[in-house]
Amino acid sequence: MTDLDFFLLIIYLTCISYVLLQMVSALFIEQVAITFDKQDLQNQLELQLLQEVISIEFKMKPRSDRTALPSSVDIIIKNISQHQWIYLDWDYSCLISVDGESKRLVRVPPGSTFDLLPPQMFTVLSPGTRFKEKLTSETALTRDPETGTLKLDGALINLARLNKDKRRRKKSMRLSRLLQEPAKFYIRLVLRIEDKSQGNSKTAFYTIDNLFLVKKVPWVQQLPWKAPRPRPEELKL
Repeated sequence: MTDLDFFLLIIYLTCISYVLLQMVSALFIEQVAITFDKQDLQNQLELQLLQEVISIEFKMKPRSDRTALPSSVDIIIKNISQHQWIYLDWDYSCLISVDGESKRLVRVPPGSTFDLLPPQMFTVLSPGTRFKEKLTSETALTRDPETGTLKLDGALINLARLNKDKRRRKKSMRLSRLLQEPAKFYIRLVLRIEDKSQGNSKTAFYTIDNLFLVKKVPWVQQLPWKAPRPRPEELKL
């Protein structure tokens, strides 16, 4: 075998391997992983001197099919202070989608119907108490043609906008590039904190941007023995 024959054989085997890899990859449903950036939150709390005042957690499925993204996210907020009261203003809070658009953030109270017309009541957390709720975006709500009521029937975020948004043509924002660089969206919480430790109470306003990263899951990690198993504390809020 000459050097040229060996070189052509290498090219042939490389092409065959690439085709086989694409065929195997096509057998798997495209999945994405949505993760909450806890370190970014911690940095914001320390910067605003809130690390000993409030604790924020989010619960979400570790992976989802791209065509069946979660419609809501569970949030747990704790007031870990001793003399400060926390007021969460839901009408001023919002979800900033992957394409940078601001969406109304909606609480999902169990057993209640949705109505976006009246304002949402703010949540009060006294020292040592906690709040847990499901949150969604207004775009995830659809109106029932028979009853006329709103129901939670859509996705929390819309990844299709990554390919359709003409204003953003950067390769890092395209869905096909999620393997290299994750997309980002935020849940922006606006809150008021009232300090009653002194004789006269002092009130301050804060904004906390909770960062979520969306990344495509490689097909190799979708193999049955590679799939992550939920921890017991993630099975329910």
